[in-house]
Amino acid sequence: MRKKAESTKPSSIPNLILSVLLGTGVALLLFFLSALLVAALIWGGALSASNPGIFLTVCAALCAFAGSRAAIGKVSGQAMLVGAVTAAALCVVLILICFVAAGEIAFPVQLRAVLLSALAGGCFAGMLGGKKRRKKKKRK
Repeated sequence: MRKKAESTKPSSIPNLILSVLLGTGVALLLFFLSALLVAALIWGGALSASNPGIFLTVCAALCAFAGSRAAIGKVSGQAMLVGAVTAAALCVVLILICFVAAGEIAFPVQLRAVLLSALAGGCFAGMLGGKKRRKKKKRK
């Protein structure tokens, strides 16, 4: 029996959209859990309340990286595109949450740092690439 060869053509648009939504969901879940952890550390006194933003900035990059890697793992091509779009979707959701919470769109320095680090995390995940295509073995 012969195994079917893996498809080398790029993924279809619906598959890309679903993988981006999956990656955005994973990134949001991880970011909210990390924000909850930072809040618990501040509440417990282990972290000073003066500047928790640096921890949230690092967490945003790591969460965007993890979410983008989850999205990239579901598609066979266009890893950079999927990573960047996943990180951009995370940024849009975070901006919308800030808009709903504050009632206005304002970009303080800390929010800009969080958004840029999230974009950097997603793009870095895209640069690492997706699935490696296997070469077909030649049969004699």
